[in-house]
Amino acid sequence: MKQPISVAEAAKILNMSQVGVLKRISKGQILAVPLSGKGLLVCRESVEGQDCNLEEFQKACRRWISVPEACDIVCVTDAMIGRMLADGRLKGFRLNDKAWAVDRKSCEQNIREYLANPPTYGRPRRVGEQCAPKKRPKGRSRRKTP
Repeated sequence: MKQPISVAEAAKILNMSQVGVLKRISKGQILAVPLSGKGLLVCRESVEGQDCNLEEFQKACRRWISVPEACDIVCVTDAMIGRMLADGRLKGFRLNDKAWAVDRKSCEQNIREYLANPPTYGRPRRVGEQCAPKKRPKGRSRRKTP
């Protein structure tokens, strides 16, 4: 079982739009699993027309977590997770414009290394506290308009 791919990658492989890929997923022609409501992990084998077992694919997808889950494991903010993904300290790939799939093992390895040898500079991590961003109520804007 290979690493899952994003809807955009599936669209490139099939040479079609992302909407077309989403329609095939909804019809059951392509196998995909949601990742915390943020995006879809798509089975590369089902995109390429090969047989893919749902249970094996779901087991392979447990390795990938969303950014808020990674925040709680690594004990940093979501912005810091993005920087860590960009510079290679954490492994992951982009699901869409707003979501990442982060490798759980790289998060666990990062916090183990931090606890074994914390840096002497910067703000210390708040280990044991939740660092995921708070959910904002829908329908309310942050700015007041005159």
